[in-house]
Amino acid sequence: MSTKQPISLSLKGNSTLSLRFLLVVPFVLELCLVVGLIGYLSFHNGQQSVNQLATRLSWEVTYRIQEHLKRFADTPHLFLKMNEAAIATEHFDPNNFDLALPYFWQQVQIHPWVRSLYYSNPQGDFIMVNRDPTPRVYRLDRNSAPFRNIYPLDEQGNPTDDLIRSTQYDPRTRPWYRAAVQAKTATWSPIYLFAASEDLGITPVLPLYDNQGTLQGVLGVDYTLTQISDFLASLDISATGEAFIMERSGKLVASSAPELPFIDTPEGRQRIKASQSQNPLIQNAASHITALASLQDHQDLMMTWQRKRYFLDVTTVGHNLDSSEEYLKGLDWVVVVIIPEADFMAQIHANTRTTIALCAIALIGALGLGLLICRWLSRPISQLSDGVKAIAKGEIAPKIYGGRIEELNLLAQGFNQMVYQLNISFQAWEEMNQNLETQVHERTQALKEAQEHFQTAFRLSPHPLFISAIADGRLLEVNDSFCEILGYSPETLIHHQETELQFWVNPQEHQRLVEAVENEGTLRHQQVELQSASGEIKTLLLSAEKIQWNRHPCLLYAAYDISDRQKAWLALQHSEAALREQQHYLRLILDNIPQQVFWKDTDCVFLGCNSNWSEAAGLERPEIVIGKTDYDLLPRHLADEFRAKDQEIMATDTPHLHMIAKKVKPGKDGEPIWLDISKIPIHDANQKVIGLLGVIDDITLRKNAEDALRLEQAKSEKLLLNILPQPIAEKLKQNDLSERQVGVVIAEQFQSVTILFADLVGFTPLSSNLQAHELVELLNRIFSQFDHLCEKYNLEKIKTIGDAYMVAGGLPLPRRDHAEAIANMALEMQNIIRQFHTPFNQPFQIRIGINTGPVVAGVIGTRKFIYDLWGDAVNVASRMESQGEPGQIQVTHQTYELLRNNYHFHERGKIDIKGKGEMFTYWLLGQ
Repeated sequence: MSTKQPISLSLKGNSTLSLRFLLVVPFVLELCLVVGLIGYLSFHNGQQSVNQLATRLSWEVTYRIQEHLKRFADTPHLFLKMNEAAIATEHFDPNNFDLALPYFWQQVQIHPWVRSLYYSNPQGDFIMVNRDPTPRVYRLDRNSAPFRNIYPLDEQGNPTDDLIRSTQYDPRTRPWYRAAVQAKTATWSPIYLFAASEDLGITPVLPLYDNQGTLQGVLGVDYTLTQISDFLASLDISATGEAFIMERSGKLVASSAPELPFIDTPEGRQRIKASQSQNPLIQNAASHITALASLQDHQDLMMTWQRKRYFLDVTTVGHNLDSSEEYLKGLDWVVVVIIPEADFMAQIHANTRTTIALCAIALIGALGLGLLICRWLSRPISQLSDGVKAIAKGEIAPKIYGGRIEELNLLAQGFNQMVYQLNISFQAWEEMNQNLETQVHERTQALKEAQEHFQTAFRLSPHPLFISAIADGRLLEVNDSFCEILGYSPETLIHHQETELQFWVNPQEHQRLVEAVENEGTLRHQQVELQSASGEIKTLLLSAEKIQWNRHPCLLYAAYDISDRQKAWLALQHSEAALREQQHYLRLILDNIPQQVFWKDTDCVFLGCNSNWSEAAGLERPEIVIGKTDYDLLPRHLADEFRAKDQEIMATDTPHLHMIAKKVKPGKDGEPIWLDISKIPIHDANQKVIGLLGVIDDITLRKNAEDALRLEQAKSEKLLLNILPQPIAEKLKQNDLSERQVGVVIAEQFQSVTILFADLVGFTPLSSNLQAHELVELLNRIFSQFDHLCEKYNLEKIKTIGDAYMVAGGLPLPRRDHAEAIANMALEMQNIIRQFHTPFNQPFQIRIGINTGPVVAGVIGTRKFIYDLWGDAVNVASRMESQGEPGQIQVTHQTYELLRNNYHFHERGKIDIKGKGEMFTYWLLGQ
């Protein structure tokens, strides 16, 4: 709870000022400030209005350009779609050039933008009707191939016999034809040089396919870039404004300036970039726009050139299209509108000068009037000062009256009411704040407990569980069962994409599963195949559900390993084929196998069994079961269940193999009995189902042995990984005993590793004053804390020697941030060691040394393996510790260069290092 404190109104010094002076001088200063501010705001608001006007104008121009480009794209594609429909309904045959000529001629008369239409087929035949600049027909068929003949057309579109010229031409090599074949749908060609007019242009094309998907031909419409430039030139942008269109590569498509987007060279016409435009405004604007490849949708930029400001409106075309812009697909252009600020600022400057003059006149009049008003107000205001001083001292303030001036009186009443309301509001706010803090704490605690329960259930589940992001397939969480079944470590899986790990045998099936879950929200019992780290194919029953994980859509997978069941099912299939070939041995085999076997007809009446089944069922002989049903042997509810399953198996002709179930009746000593049950339909020679074969195997001993073996294997694996890094442990397991006996070296060169040595200061004298078990217990508590830090920062603990601790970062798996991880651990080690005290209540201190460099790491020898490091970098790190100071972290120059941008250091200077000479070192202070 807050308490009210008196407000000090004491003044430094003995000088005082009159109220009249304090009212008059600030009033005069305020008037001067207002006049200056009005002048500034007049200019600023005018400039802001210019910015808004220029922005709206640029948006309007850009909108008009986009609408024009949309119509520019829609119109030819509409003609192409009309022709496609006419061809599909057999109203028009483009391969009949005598009919195609008048058809195309009528269409090029419809719209001024459609100046030419043409068609070509995979045989190389070609016909084009051109309206502008002169009516012509371009024709290539089997009679004229490989030459394309050009004839003039009269006003009715009829060709004359005057051959203009004949040129060698293959339409299938042209960019428009290749673009259509590659896209397999309506699209745009790249900008290229037209063969007919030698102009640069672009072609909307539409490939035609028959019902079997065979290409029949390509329709196209030619557009020249000058058509777009003419439209840009017709826009009323501003007095000196410009607009241009370019590709993301920077090449100019069209501009409002009187220039062409290409130049003539000895090699032919070559396109230019917008930054090479002859118009200096367009040239500088194009150079100002960077990162064209990553440009998204729309940007408003400001450019300064020759001390003048220009507004740039940059918009992409052909990106993030909606359904109404589908014909823009294939275009990837950037529209730029340039509006000079100077086109609007001339009138603003004149208005600003007028405003300043008027404000100066108003200032002179306001000063005189203000002096009179301030003189009149000073008298009643001084009467209020005593009441204010009382409030400032924290005393009970008397009611403040405003005197005879109505406004001051209202002000005093409002002030009194405000103080009262503020006191009430503050008390209510404090009470509400306490309630909110209580509710937030309770809900936070509940959420934390729920998350801990989920994490525990997720981690301890015996079934494989994993979570992946829908967006990129990155694994976010896995449990031990999933890692065990695939043979990966959690570090190998988490934060890696499923496509990168490649454990899906059929990636297409995986993609279908993801799409099914996204559409339906859940998936149940889908059989899939995964590949383990050793290459073994695992068959799983997979269920999935869409969830939110850290506010991102993810998939939660739950799996059940049925690999053994699948293998057994395949083996049983093979056994059935063998049994059908050797039916005369069936009786002998059944009576001698250890499994329990029975068979029924389609009415679920027993036809026979072997001796093991009859013994388990409590029958004296196998023959007694013949003619009986489940109702004669079991309680009714169990009989109903068994008959329903058996009828389903025979009706669907689908065997149920290796169903693991616990027997209803336990063993003699009450122990559970586990059964492997398979039921298979029996077929006659015509593959008609004539009955059911059941095979039951008592797998109690096998299941108990498997459970015990699995438990011991997990213990051994955990013990090995606690001694050696997983990659080294895997290599050791891959080498047989004979290789280890001759001392095979498992070692690897690492170019950049950071090594840390830490030593407890004064521990040797302390050990002489402690019992052995007390000393070991103290070291264990300290080093266990250090081990937790290794796990936290994913570092590799190398060994402990007495009271020394060695750890390395960047191995056995290389990582870029190994130096940062070691630095963070060193800083936390200092914090941890402060928590420990000697039995004599003396604080512990630790001396730490760090170095970075190349090392060799691995395992040598034949017994009692240990993962160790060798190299000059290790020796230097040890020297950093031994020649450091208690409570300090000493690092070499190599480590300092990796950390200096993110950590604080103190330069220690040059010191003499044994075996190395003088070295420059630093003290690591913190992040």
